[in-house]
Amino acid sequence: MRPSNLAYSRVDKPDAAFVEAAVNIFVGLMEEDPLAVGLTGGDISLLPMLCRVMVSGLVLAPGIGEAYAATDEHGVVVGFLAFSLPGQLLFATEESRAHGFYDYVASLSESGKEYFLNVMAKLPPDPNEANKLEQASYWCNFAFIRADYQGKGVAKTLFQLSFQRGIDLNEKQMALIATNPKNLPIYKAIGFDLIDHKIVSSQWNDCNLWFLYRENEAA
Repeated sequence: MRPSNLAYSRVDKPDAAFVEAAVNIFVGLMEEDPLAVGLTGGDISLLPMLCRVMVSGLVLAPGIGEAYAATDEHGVVVGFLAFSLPGQLLFATEESRAHGFYDYVASLSESGKEYFLNVMAKLPPDPNEANKLEQASYWCNFAFIRADYQGKGVAKTLFQLSFQRGIDLNEKQMALIATNPKNLPIYKAIGFDLIDHKIVSSQWNDCNLWFLYRENEAA
């Protein structure tokens, strides 16, 4: 049953407080995720910085992306989504990279830096074919619900807001990548279809990437 104490909204003016709330949720859920291990160059202590840089680059840089939040009766964020707008890519502009991107790269080991830049953050011009879907859609970069609120319809409610937003943007395509197979049934129940699967290898591990897609019927 959906919790009655939560409010759901697109975040009108994301700020540093929202970013920190997102970081806290993300870190609590991603510490053992294979992609997180790779993107931190095996140094998981960098995970909060990674999330902070990514979320800030999305929602604090004008015109790059936007976010949704579920908040409890005290205004505490218990779940969030963050999207890049159609035609945009995280870290594709200096405005997006200005929110700590270069500091994060400098914090990585040499092997971690190479992996991060090649897998996550190729700078334009970008020959990475996988980015075509990301740039052509209303792309969900983050979908995280605090552990004590999972399985209660919070993600579904937030995604319903994003689906309507996609329609308002006249954007037919919505897509995301999952790294945990346990989340695939959840995304399918919400309305996404699995369209591709890839394995990205690093010296630390192999990471599964499942590409999911949804078409807005009313767009």
